[in-house]
Amino acid sequence: MDQALLRPGRFGKLLYVPLPNPDERGLILKALARKKPLDTDVDLVAIGRSDGCANFSGADLFSLMNEAVMAAIEEKLSKIEAATSARMEGTSGSLSESILGGMPHTIKAIHFYQGLAKISPSVSEEQKQYYHQLQERFKCMAC
Repeated sequence: MDQALLRPGRFGKLLYVPLPNPDERGLILKALARKKPLDTDVDLVAIGRSDGCANFSGADLFSLMNEAVMAAIEEKLSKIEAATSARMEGTSGSLSESILGGMPHTIKAIHFYQGLAKISPSVSEEQKQYYHQLQERFKCMAC
């Protein structure tokens, strides 16, 4: 955590919020994807349970969702560029048909896995253990 946030008077209390477990990560991804056009092959619960999401915080999952969206956009732009080039060369029919193929563009499971290759957990295993031990120590002090 940024030390500036920990200065006296900023926050009255510090709370320990553990990292989400695999099932919770899936639920967080579902909440983040609520209004996103997901393909039918996307299993957010399975993605949340995957080893690639181990030690991901809610913010990390937000970044993963953004990376998946960007991967889908980049794929779409590549298709548009290819269709435009083909159209300019006269080898293609309707530009809109070749770009869309009659189907809306969606975020696919592969886009999430591409995102996982780009990001890593913001909390290291050492930090996770430190905060857990700190929480245990303060919990015992309140007993």
